[in-house]
Amino acid sequence: MFKQSSPRLARHLTRRSLLKRGAPLARTERRRLRASEREPSTVQPADGSFNIDQLLEALPKLPAHQQDVVRSLLNNQGPAKVDKLLKESYHMVGSKQGPTEQRKISAGGRINLRNKLIYDPETSLETLQEYFPLVLQNPTAFDKLFWKSVVQFYKITRAQGAKVSEESPPPYQFFGELFEVAKLQTNTRIRYSCIKIVGDILYSYNTVRMDPFNEVEYMDSLSYFGNSYRAIQIWKSRRTKKDVEGSLYWLEVGILYHQQAKLLAKAEGLAEEMIQEFGYMQPRVIIGFINSYGPTGNSQLIDKWVNQLTRVIELNNFKLANEKLSEEAEDRIDAERASALFNQIKAPSASDLEKVVALLLKNQLWSQTAVLIEYMEKCGMKNSAHRMLQVLDSTTRRLVNEVNTPKTLIPKQFRRSRRLAAPETNRQLMVVISKIISVYPEVLEYPKFYEAWLRGLTGLELYDNAITVLEAMIDRGIKPTPQHIMSLTRSLLGKNKIEIALELLARLEESSSEFSPAPTSSLYGLFISYGARRSDHELVSGIITRMYSQGLDQSPQTFNALLFYYYRHKDFDSLFKLLERVKGLKGFDLSHANYRSIWMILRDYYNLFSLKALAVNGQTMPPNIRELFIQMVQSGNFRLSMNVFEYVLQTFLLAGDYEGAVAILCFMDTITNIKIPGVITVSVLQLASKIHQKTTYAFSRPSRNELIVEPGYEAETAFSWEMVANKVCETLEIDGQSTISAAKLFVEKIEAPNEYNRLSAADGS
Repeated sequence: MFKQSSPRLARHLTRRSLLKRGAPLARTERRRLRASEREPSTVQPADGSFNIDQLLEALPKLPAHQQDVVRSLLNNQGPAKVDKLLKESYHMVGSKQGPTEQRKISAGGRINLRNKLIYDPETSLETLQEYFPLVLQNPTAFDKLFWKSVVQFYKITRAQGAKVSEESPPPYQFFGELFEVAKLQTNTRIRYSCIKIVGDILYSYNTVRMDPFNEVEYMDSLSYFGNSYRAIQIWKSRRTKKDVEGSLYWLEVGILYHQQAKLLAKAEGLAEEMIQEFGYMQPRVIIGFINSYGPTGNSQLIDKWVNQLTRVIELNNFKLANEKLSEEAEDRIDAERASALFNQIKAPSASDLEKVVALLLKNQLWSQTAVLIEYMEKCGMKNSAHRMLQVLDSTTRRLVNEVNTPKTLIPKQFRRSRRLAAPETNRQLMVVISKIISVYPEVLEYPKFYEAWLRGLTGLELYDNAITVLEAMIDRGIKPTPQHIMSLTRSLLGKNKIEIALELLARLEESSSEFSPAPTSSLYGLFISYGARRSDHELVSGIITRMYSQGLDQSPQTFNALLFYYYRHKDFDSLFKLLERVKGLKGFDLSHANYRSIWMILRDYYNLFSLKALAVNGQTMPPNIRELFIQMVQSGNFRLSMNVFEYVLQTFLLAGDYEGAVAILCFMDTITNIKIPGVITVSVLQLASKIHQKTTYAFSRPSRNELIVEPGYEAETAFSWEMVANKVCETLEIDGQSTISAAKLFVEKIEAPNEYNRLSAADGS
């Protein structure tokens, strides 16, 4: 439910619930007992808590896949964050336990939450109430562990049946406060998730219901997660109540839920009822119908609702609503203002008109778009050119990246083929563009306008028109920028029109070409990436040859694309030749992302192949990793990344350069003033053990979240480099004293960047 922002601590450091709705408790208990018998010996701290030190101590005893999970978690969140979450999870469970409810913290690093959170809903609720004051200290922050426990509490009550007794009624006040905290969450998906789970708990008792406005929040969350039918049921059950009787607001939200459920006939019936009772139709309702009928391509229905929008505009004397005042009015709703809001007539706002234009453009309803833009100009209600450009830009991006999703919820009589419209219909885009230029002539001064225009044409497969736009720009004295060429090429490749894209590239490569500017290495990089993704060796090699013939060489983007292209095909000979070529280029400096990719690839390379076997085969040898490390730390683009340092250490160990690996540890501690983090220490020692046993090590998937630090960074759990070095030498059974001495000599030869030198001098190191 909270995948977006969860660090997966609860998933990997707690037991999964085995209890399903209706499952016998005895069977679940037997499974739990059998599982506990298979667990390794437990590590139980004296105070019952569990911290990062115990986790690191227990880590070597874990199975390999669990070690990878914990290391990945430590890399992503950092030891300090994990330690904090471990302590929070202990407090969430509570320290009050009887002898039969002892928390068993296994060597697997899993905290047994089931004793209270699975079988005892009353104790679980007490735990939530005890922890709730900590949540109130910062209610807008999303407490992952707390809300995970709320979800688990709901699963318990749903499995055992929500019971209400007169002696111990549910704490409705607590759930009401919890609902208010849920509404304060800033992330939209998390906000609706929290609102939904609290609403589900409250409504599971079938004894209370919230006020109309909070109930709309709950129904909105249901509709957001695709349960519009449940929202309609709740809406219908209240419609006859006195607190919403004769309410324009309640009728409006009901129409919206029917639209979202694709019950369009019933929605239209309610809309007619709104007109009969109030003589008016709210803008949100009209926009909802345009959004619902837009994908059908039914011009008559779209015209009907666009005309309805113009009538509403005329009823408001062509005045737009003040959006800021509307937002402030709906920010907080109390009982005194409820009656006024129930029957408040809202005028269309500028954002409403933008939404309608965007919906018409999105569904390729070009003629209706042109008519609406002309109407807005006639009534003096046109938006700024910048806002119109934003709408056009986002719409054309959607055209290029459009995914053919099924529209099975649309009524059969309104369905349209998922294929693109006929070319004659698509060419009406030019009518819309012409209308935008006539109404907003200033858009011609924006380079993004031409990018959006070209993108829209290629998205509709009007490639001849796209080339014509470039020629028209030149005729008007406007030179196409690299962004225009890149945007057009990216759109062509996105539609798999490689032949047309190559034709455009050929015209750019001609010495007498009227197109400007000349192709860049980034432009060639688009073709290289396109060919690499499709394993088109002929295209990739041909583009590289053409790029070199134009006097261009690698850019960081093309270099990274080629690196992974050769790596995926295990073409290390070409990969190392590429590294040698880049090394000899003047003025070319590898980016931080390039270095990260290089070390990750070299690590996997040394893990798979031996130098002796490659020398016999006569293949190109890998680069000197010591020289590569010196080049990296002296580069202006390199940032202190714990991930990169871990890759470097692993590469040196796998390459058999143990003195170099110890030198990296020395460099981190003495030059950058970074103590060796516990996560890296564990990783290095485990790899050293595998090397000593002469077994292949299985590396986990690289993390997307890179840990970039400043000089002097110190993890909460960190060790001196000498201690780690001695432990590595002891594991590998090599002479530690001579290895450390040689490592110090290597570090002395490295000319560290100025900021490291200044920091070391200031600290007296």
